[in-house]
Parts: sequence; structure tokens; C-alpha cells
Amino acid sequence: MVNNLAPFAKPPFIAIFNGVMSNKLQQSILASYLIGAPIGLFGVFAIVFVPSFFFSDGLLSMVILGTFGISIIGLIVAFLFSLWLGGRLVYKDILNGKPLLLTSLRYSALVNLIIWSVFYLLVVFTVEDSALYFPATALACLFCIAFTTFTVGLWISYEIKRIIYKSE
Repeated sequence: MVNNLAPFAKPPFIAIFNGVMSNKLQQSILASYLIGAPIGLFGVFAIVFVPSFFFSDGLLSMVILGTFGISIIGLIVAFLFSLWLGGRLVYKDILNGKPLLLTSLRYSALVNLIIWSVFYLLVVFTVEDSALYFPATALACLFCIAFTTFTVGLWISYEIKRIIYKSE
């Protein structure tokens, strides 16, 4: 097996179209997207709109979107980019023989630190008294890292490990 880690420095669209990425690396990134994106996007949707289902009033969702709308959009864009980085990280970690749980922790930490950092930075620039939201954002980040390490992150890491060691 060729350990082709050189394309890790290139953006995905350049590396894919130049044929630099190995087939297994492409499949690893695809697995990260196919598993992580629907779950993460559903989670964002649920956090924004489920409270209005419980209180049968859309006012709460409007307040959430009005206050954090730009930050939520930034979180979603950062999420999609971090899934790409995370898929590459898992691929590299598994090729280097790191344990699956450590790989899952590193994947979850990378994805969640990126998305929550982008979210909070956008809150700082768009919301008044943004310092009040830092503890909640930090707790959300820590909770997400702990939760996704043993759920989605472990599932993605396992699937990428299966992709890498699948015989062709």
C-alpha cells in the first residue's frame, strides 16, 4: 500500500481533479461526508426548529434565527469543510496504525473545534454582548466532542478503516 500523504496540503477540488488523491482517500472523505453531513445537518435543523414544535409557536425559532442566523450559516459551511479535513485525518491516522478510539477522538475534536470556533467568532461580530455566549458555546463544543467521539466519530472511523483495509 502506497502511503501518499502529499495531497493533504491541497484543497479538495484541486487534488481530486489533478488525480493526486488515491481512490481510498477519496472514498474515506466521501464516507465522512455521507455519514457526517446528514447527521450534523439534521442536528442543526433540530436545534433551530424543534423548540417551536414543542411550544407550537414559531416565535422561538424566529428569535434563534434572528439572533444567530449568520453564525448558524457559518457553522454549516465550516462543518462541511471540517468533514473533509476530518476524513483526511482519519485516513492518515488509520494508515499510521493509531487506535480506532483515538482516531475517533481526534476526528470529533477537529470537526467540533472548527465549527464551534467559527460559530463563536461570528457571534462576536454579529451579536451584542457576545461574551455572555462564550460559556454556552464552550460547553456545547465539549459536549459535542464527548458525544460524537463514541457515536458518529467512531462510526466514521470504523467505516474508513474498512475502506482502507478492504481488499480489491
